[in-house]
Amino acid sequence: MTDPVEPFVADGEVAGGASQQLEAERMEKGAARCPQHRPGTILNPVSFDVLSERADELWIELEGQLYRLRKTKQGKLILTK
Repeated sequence: MTDPVEPFVADGEVAGGASQQLEAERMEKGAARCPQHRPGTILNPVSFDVLSERADELWIELEGQLYRLRKTKQGKLILTK
């Protein structure tokens, strides 16, 4: 089972043919390439509804700071401190 916390892996971070195998496995599972990140970056998307347990907001703690991630009626996400 893949780690849901690890959002991406760059090709250069995996030695040899392992990167090609990893990429093939992720593509089979529906992972996508992200054009906004480094070349070779592969994403493992996670549904907001899964993270928020079907609620409209999610609280995230990072280095002692709390952030609120909420979904608008238009389906957009807003992150506030």
